[in-house]
Amino acid sequence: IHKNLGWSAKVSFEDGVSKLLDHIEDFKDAPVWDEKSIEKATKNWFKYLTPNQEQKI
Repeated sequence: IHKNLGWSAKVSFEDGVSKLLDHIEDFKDAPVWDEKSIEKATKNWFKYLTPNQEQKI
């Protein structure tokens, strides 16, 4: 990744997983995203992201 993109991780995979597991309870009430909830949450995005999309809505 570093060779192709010039990017390298600041946190190792192992440390990242460890931090995630340390804070896993923070995610217990997070919403579950499915196709319908994503569609509803992003409905208005496309009129700003796609040229002339507002005319199709």
